[in-house]
Amino acid sequence: MRQYMYRVDSTRSQVNPRRRRLAAFGLLAFAVSALSAAPLLAAAVVLELAFAMIARAASPAQVHALLAPVRALGLLAIVAIVLDRIAGVLAIAVGSSS
Repeated sequence: MRQYMYRVDSTRSQVNPRRRRLAAFGLLAFAVSALSAAPLLAAAVVLELAFAMIARAASPAQVHALLAPVRALGLLAIVAIVLDRIAGVLAIAVGSSS
């Protein structure tokens, strides 16, 4: 039996440039979405736990309905704090994709 040995040429890539660009764009899209969503997801969990503890400790049952606007304002405040980071990641993404 004959053994076939394939030599990998490191100077020339065998990958189609379109596929390489598509893979890079997909990776960039994932990074942008993860970097922008991670702080919001963490803040949502922390706010939800805090408001659940407040609602459990409070005696009236209507406190959960009263805290809903405060929860929305809390998430909006987190977006305002993290907006600089999100804009920076998007600027890098737009700059590297062109």
